[in-house]
Amino acid sequence: MHDGMCVWHGNGASGDTRHSEPPYNKTPDIWTDIWLSREKASEDSAQQRLRDWPLLMKNGLLIWVMAGTSLLAAASASGDPESFDCLVEPMVVAQVGSPVQGVIQRLLVDRSAMVTAGEPIAQLESGIEQASLDQARMRARMQSEIEAREADLVLATHNMTRMDNLFAQKMVPAQQRDEARAKLHVAEAALKQARENYRLVQQELKRAEELLEQRTIRSPVDGVVVEHRAFPGEFVYENPVMTIAQLDPLRIEVVLPARYFGRFTEDDVAVIHPEIGAQTPLIAEVDVIDRMLDNRSGTFGIRLTLPNPDLAIPGGQKCRLEFAATAQNRAEVVASADP
Repeated sequence: MHDGMCVWHGNGASGDTRHSEPPYNKTPDIWTDIWLSREKASEDSAQQRLRDWPLLMKNGLLIWVMAGTSLLAAASASGDPESFDCLVEPMVVAQVGSPVQGVIQRLLVDRSAMVTAGEPIAQLESGIEQASLDQARMRARMQSEIEAREADLVLATHNMTRMDNLFAQKMVPAQQRDEARAKLHVAEAALKQARENYRLVQQELKRAEELLEQRTIRSPVDGVVVEHRAFPGEFVYENPVMTIAQLDPLRIEVVLPARYFGRFTEDDVAVIHPEIGAQTPLIAEVDVIDRMLDNRSGTFGIRLTLPNPDLAIPGGQKCRLEFAATAQNRAEVVASADP
């Protein structure tokens, strides 16, 4: 038979039949070998990539750092001022209380009212203090004790002069002359005591005036009344009565990363861009720089002062800040901030 043909062997007795193996099963499978070769090459390539991964990561990180450094250097070389978030706050927010305990008689200013330093803003009940002041004033006007002691001194002086003359003429014993001298000393001491008592009464008058003054609560700063914390009829001692905010000047607070520490001084100025209240940028001057870093956040704070004479800039808002110049070229910064 020719190759590639099926041969059938028949056995008449048993009826057994056999089929010969196809010839293609005995030849190598070329496609299988190609597939196995590719799998082995792929496995070798994956292992090589795993071995090279640290080097690739190191090179990639180096390239990233170099790129970031180049970008920072380019930004610094461009001269554009760096901008930071900041807050516009009142220079002082005072929780005004009472130096003494008492009951509020009346409030003298309303919320949002403008007040000046020393202006009365609330009055406590002060009937007893007023009566004590009236009594002290009456005692301070009393001069009768001093006048009486002065008259005693004049009498004692005349008596002493008379006794000296009589003793010189040997008409009175020395004992009478000594008694006259003693009365003169007593009169002088009594007059001195009366004058000291008068000065003490004057001090008591001042004390009564101060006690009455403490019943009047006054504003500690020029500002605006933000909130009433107590009302007439309420008892106050340690609790505040009003909240007053000083709006001129304003306080600019900015928090910077530690890498900027030491870069600014108290003579620096900055351009402020508030959210509301100003159509043009404003100029603020560095007032306070923290001398220590916050180890939890890695930052430090800077406080700037922003003049607000017309109270056009409200406090309590966000802003953007740019440290653009120092005090030496402040005029240029101001000119550039003008429209």
